[in-house]
Amino acid sequence: MKIGKVIAFLVLSYILLASIALGQSNLTASANVSITIVKALQIEQIQGDLNFGELVQSGVSSKLQRTPDKGILFAVTGNAGKNVVVDYHNTLFNNRSASQNNSSQNSIQFIPEINTTYSNSSYSNAQSVINGSSYPLQNKDGFGVLYLWVGGEMDIDSKLASGDYTGEFAVTVSY
Repeated sequence: MKIGKVIAFLVLSYILLASIALGQSNLTASANVSITIVKALQIEQIQGDLNFGELVQSGVSSKLQRTPDKGILFAVTGNAGKNVVVDYHNTLFNNRSASQNNSSQNSIQFIPEINTTYSNSSYSNAQSVINGSSYPLQNKDGFGVLYLWVGGEMDIDSKLASGDYTGEFAVTVSY
């Protein structure tokens, strides 16, 4: 009987230890972790300006225009294959001397026209850029590139005050 009790004790101990060992097993969960690294987005003026020159007023309203190929060239660089959104707005150019003279006619609205030649730094096969639209950065020597050409127009009212009209036009790009 002693041997039976010892055997029963050993069997029960074995079952108890096995259930504790199996019941206390480590549980593991896993999840995928990832990151995408992209090159910093940059925009810089490469060439040109939008100087519309001098206009002699003759009492008649007129429209001045500069086509994008005769204007400013911006280069957008970043991660090849990524799309960038291009944002721009009409801009008011102000005449400081007219505003000091309390003239009601002291600003001109600049209406931009922007084209892209994608990764071509020469003006050929240009396509219109629509404000707020997305355009791909094309691979050029391992970098993503998008060339933006800026021109535009201004309606010059015959009653506009004389003076130098200046302002700043901004193009914003984002991934």
